[in-house]
Amino acid sequence: MQTVLTYKSEQRQPSTTVEREIRPSKEWGMFTPQGNQAMRRKAETLVKNVLKVRNSDRSVLKYLHAFDKYFKSYQRYADTSKTGGEANDTAVREQVWCFAEQVGKAVGVSYDALDDIWEQRHRYNTSKKK
Repeated sequence: MQTVLTYKSEQRQPSTTVEREIRPSKEWGMFTPQGNQAMRRKAETLVKNVLKVRNSDRSVLKYLHAFDKYFKSYQRYADTSKTGGEANDTAVREQVWCFAEQVGKAVGVSYDALDDIWEQRHRYNTSKKK
């Protein structure tokens, strides 16, 4: 079973295709090592879930569900004031988004599809009173 995701990137000069390996970063812009480790585990879980789908039926809905779980996990962590509040920092949000975008490229999930899921992440905000 393949355990690495890659995507191909075309370059103009000279016209070539480069295969890029996707690995979760060790640094996510968090203030603490524990925060960076938590974010890395979330990214590793996304890769694991996406690989499961890719190695089975490659269902677009299942891919989207994997990304939804990733964003949901991130938002829940960010909403916890004691441990994850630092995840609401812009640098961390950008890391989360860019990683999801790379994984999306690897499996053919469009930017627009990811953006739709990302924009709905507010529905996971558990700290808001209704």
